[in-house]
Parts: sequence; C-alpha cells; structure tokens
Amino acid sequence: VWITNAAGEICERMDSWENFTGQTEGEYRGWGWANAIHPDDRPSVVRVWKQAVHTGTAYECLYRLRFRDGSYRHTIA
Repeated sequence: VWITNAAGEICERMDSWENFTGQTEGEYRGWGWANAIHPDDRPSVVRVWKQAVHTGTAYECLYRLRFRDGSYRHTIA
C-alpha cells in the first residue's frame, strides 16, 4: 500500500518497501521511490503513475524493481 498526497508523492513510511528495496524513508519519499525502478522501465512507470494520479484511475504496471541486494526482480503494482 502506498500512501501519497494529492500530487502522487509518497508521504508516509512504507516498511515493506524499505524491506524489499533497502531504500530509507528519506530516499523514497516524494518521487524518490522511482530510483528503485530499473532505469529502462522508470520513464514508463512514472508516466503511468502520473496518469493514474491525474485521472483517478487504477494503477497497474509491470516493472523491474531493485531488491536490497542490488539485483532486479519483476514486480507488478
């Protein structure tokens, strides 16, 4: 579960995200979470997220997410 403000920025702590990615709360807040997305997938993931926030529609996206050990794993959100 992501808790965001009206602009779609992460605004609360996410223990499961921290445990999976190894990012700290300071690193993923706002739009920092996108830094854990594989660089090749990041532009489309951010675009789909912004569109869902803007239109109020469901967000679903398949992408590679960096695991805390530095490897990438396919994830659906």
